[in-house]
Amino acid sequence: MSNSEGLRCRRRIAPSSVLASVLLVLLSTLAVLVDSQADLNNFCGVKPCIEPVRMSCQEMIEKYQFQGSCCSMVDIPQTGGCRVTVTFGNCFWYPWCDTCEEDEEVVSRCNNIFETGANERPCPVGDYDPLEIQKSLAYDQPSCAPSMAPSEPPTGDGSSARSNLLSATSVTTGVLAVLVAVVAAAFVAA
Repeated sequence: MSNSEGLRCRRRIAPSSVLASVLLVLLSTLAVLVDSQADLNNFCGVKPCIEPVRMSCQEMIEKYQFQGSCCSMVDIPQTGGCRVTVTFGNCFWYPWCDTCEEDEEVVSRCNNIFETGANERPCPVGDYDPLEIQKSLAYDQPSCAPSMAPSEPPTGDGSSARSNLLSATSVTTGVLAVLVAVVAAAFVAA
């Protein structure tokens, strides 16, 4: 084989390798974008999280299951809404039944984890403590199965809900990475 034949062979292989590389980069970018859209964590830094919502506290307690370590709620009479304060750990709420639709997420901020590193204990006394209310034997929980719950209830420090959500995100990212690798290998082989 002469040098010109060797160069010709390399030139024939190069376009498919370049195409596979470009495809791999594009699919990897897509995987990162999908992963970032699934991240619902709202970290407030070293300050407490203070989240006003457009739904009354009582309605939120009836409609959503709360998890976390600190979820203090205060009615806001001027707006008819509620303010959720998290001074340590985190607070997470999701519908007892069905799923948290996009417009509902805007009104109630459901399906978001509000987390702080403030570590200001104890949790402030507000009008409502949904964690304690929903743990009470007197609270009548809806009979439908929740659809958006983390796989296990959080520990006393509230870290479990976040780690479960992040684990689910990692699994999704891992599956996407395997798919990207399979598609890239198929293009390289072709």
